[in-house]
Amino acid sequence: EKALENYLSALKIREEIGDKGNAASSYNNIASIYTKQKKFTEAEQMLNKFCLSILPFNKFYYGTFTRVLESDCPW
Repeated sequence: EKALENYLSALKIREEIGDKGNAASSYNNIASIYTKQKKFTEAEQMLNKFCLSILPFNKFYYGTFTRVLESDCPW
């Protein structure tokens, strides 16, 4: 629970300062925690935000993330 609080706090700061690359990482981390907690709706929402947030960085993240998530992303 503390990890989730920390990730949510970090996400808020990253969004406030416009740090989109690290916000994407936060979305992914939060989704992982929600999945472990079996909060699948919340996890899906975070994964959708993750997918949308990496669009500008697609070339950077392509090898790591987009091949895995491509079919699940709403783009």
